Amino acid sequence: MLFIVLIVLVIGGVTALFTGLPRLFLKQRQNTKNAERQALAASQGWYFSPNAPELLTRWGTRPFTERGDRRVAFGVISGAYNGVQFTAFDFQLRTHVRVTNGARSEDNSVYTVWVIHLPTTLPDLTVARRGFFGRQDASEVPGLHPEFSKQYAVYCAQNPRLAAELLTPAAMQLISQHAQDGFAVQGSDLVYTKKNTFTRHTPAELVQTVDMLRALVSSFPQYLWQQRQH
Repeated sequence: MLFIVLIVLVIGGVTALFTGLPRLFLKQRQNTKNAERQALAASQGWYFSPNAPELLTRWGTRPFTERGDRRVAFGVISGAYNGVQFTAFDFQLRTHVRVTNGARSEDNSVYTVWVIHLPTTLPDLTVARRGFFGRQDASEVPGLHPEFSKQYAVYCAQNPRLAAELLTPAAMQLISQHAQDGFAVQGSDLVYTKKNTFTRHTPAELVQTVDMLRALVSSFPQYLWQQRQH
């Protein structure tokens, strides 16, 4: 009987170790990012919030459509930079729980999300590196460079012609140059994400990415904004 009790205690200890340590790591990483971004926001006159549950369901694109629980949006900064309005934050969710020989462990994914707020509303559009979104098909969008089409699939069921107008040669070059996995336009927001594995995006990298996305938006035809005012 004592042996069984000891086995139960050992299994319980292993389970606590495998579930507790990852959570402590994730919490510490949240705290570190929040501190860095709060300082960045203060230095630039931007808004900062340590968490923002209202952002968890605002966009219907990856990574928000992934299966999982314990969803958290944290480290939120927003403001104006070089003529664009943006929001940046981290999105975290638990994607898998497993039990092996009585030991419980879990997988968590963390993404940094950048949102550029556009001057007007556009039809929903997704530009995705082939295979990145788990789909090989694509809407027929005329006028795209063949080399770009080999790398990226473009989805714009509402208005494929507008997608072709949006993806100017300069836009396609920027997307390929920066090896982007892709982005989505939903309403008046351009949403870009990058997965964090073992590292985090520093404040300088956050700003650099905002500037890269600003350049991308600047490469879109400016007449579209006048044609499609709110």
